Amino acid sequence: MVHVKRVELHMYVASVRGGKEESFEELRVEDYIHAYEKTGKPPAPCPQVPTDDAERATLGLPPLFKPRTVVPPEFPETHVFRPTADPYDKHNVFHSIVFQPDFCNWSFEELRCSAYADDKKYMPVPVVHKVSPAVIIDGEKNSDFLDCISSMPAYQKHSFEELRLAYIRYGRQLTSAEIFSRAQKRIRPA
Repeated sequence: MVHVKRVELHMYVASVRGGKEESFEELRVEDYIHAYEKTGKPPAPCPQVPTDDAERATLGLPPLFKPRTVVPPEFPETHVFRPTADPYDKHNVFHSIVFQPDFCNWSFEELRCSAYADDKKYMPVPVVHKVSPAVIIDGEKNSDFLDCISSMPAYQKHSFEELRLAYIRYGRQLTSAEIFSRAQKRIRPA
């Protein structure tokens, strides 16, 4: 199902062409500050006549709002969510679809409505590819590095707790063979 080009009308201060983008609240605060500095009173309501910009300017009235027509960009075909890393700090990850560059022009409500309009209420089923196991190659040396000391050949006959106790007792790291030889010396009667 293809969307027919929509036309959206914006009647909001920040969408007015040209000038700096300010919110309605910022402009209203400026109006109040300007009025209090000039008259000591809040600003008077803005009259709706005359409607011509030149006439309003000669009378010192602000311009009236005029709708601005915008044709929004096309919605993406599918909405696939991926966590997005912060471009300024790689440790931060955003878990919102509207932080993805493909979807940053829309709110998540607009994306949801677009997906529902296209009858895409569920994520597309991903195609699972058979992946061979990864081989990690250490560039500096060709030996395996194991995370637990007990899985190394020299220490495999003892748990890491036993190896820690031997270290505390003898003041240095002992291999399983050294621990057995010291245990044999303690067991033999003199």
